[in-house]
Amino acid sequence: MIVSISNGLLYICFAILMGRCLLGIIPKDKKTSVAMPKKTLAMAIILIPSLSFISLLDLAFALNHYREESIVASIGYVVNNIAPGHAWLALSLLALLFLILLFVLRRNATIPILYTLGIFLTFGMLFTQATVGHSASMGSYPGAAAHLFHYTAVTAWIGVLLITSWFSKNDDNWQKFISWFTPFAIGCIAILALSGMFMNYFLNESIVDSWTLPYGQALLWKFLLFIPILFFAFINSVLIRKRVKQDAQYSPINWWRAESVIILTVISVTAIMTEQEPPHNIEQTLQAGESSILFQTFASVPATTDLIIELNGLSVLFLLVGLLFLGCILYTFVQKTSPYLALVMAGLAAISLYFGLMNAISI
Repeated sequence: MIVSISNGLLYICFAILMGRCLLGIIPKDKKTSVAMPKKTLAMAIILIPSLSFISLLDLAFALNHYREESIVASIGYVVNNIAPGHAWLALSLLALLFLILLFVLRRNATIPILYTLGIFLTFGMLFTQATVGHSASMGSYPGAAAHLFHYTAVTAWIGVLLITSWFSKNDDNWQKFISWFTPFAIGCIAILALSGMFMNYFLNESIVDSWTLPYGQALLWKFLLFIPILFFAFINSVLIRKRVKQDAQYSPINWWRAESVIILTVISVTAIMTEQEPPHNIEQTLQAGESSILFQTFASVPATTDLIIELNGLSVLFLLVGLLFLGCILYTFVQKTSPYLALVMAGLAAISLYFGLMNAISI
């Protein structure tokens, strides 16, 4: 659990760095005024190697059961002799360079060179993580490349959204900001989807069969939560753009924050996935007794392989209710209702779609 929490916070730190650096190179007249303290940026930089070290510490404790040495010696062994340890050293060096750069240019932190170099350093840190991820271990260089594209796209898209949502000082230039951010977000989502499918090719033996395992369940929830995000993205790009044109005083900040809440939920699910065994040998994993508790609770068939999707009356009902809740997300915007009510609709939509799929599983 601690490792999953640290991984979730790690994703947020990367998003903060990438988002702030990207916004730093955008002209002032094409974005809202952002007031994020430099201490926050520095803290995110410091936390990255600190949080990533927790995974190494967990690995060292696991190895220590098979070694007749102290835990300190096991930590040293992990750092010096195992690929994740080497990646952590490279990550720490890049973070240190970023911190030095921020300190040197602290009096001129608005100049583009700081953020331009920051983008390259952040990309380098993402690269170190991609080289030791599940995709790299199972898909070699193509898997690592897919992970890198996936990681970069998600941190760029989410980072800009988070920084703009929670650190904007005013509502100036929303229309100009949305005009460039919309195609930027669409591009990131496209890369995210393509790289995700490519990674799934290496990691997932069978999509439906994988739902019997904790990793597959987490992946399913990630997908189901991503569907409402697309609805929020449509609102925050197309619909809000029209409303801002009609009313220059309108502030879309709460809708952007609502979208960021769902995204943070997806990040939490992703963090859990990093500590689960990918479903590359499902039958063997099931024989070891590692099936998902969620699957055992909500599926009407035993945890086995060769599962199929076969719609029935109950599953269709849940799926239709889920689609209805998705439609309610758009309806709340049209009716100028609180975006946080739309968040509730998003959660209910994901739950309904989940029950629909679980009830459709058959042997």
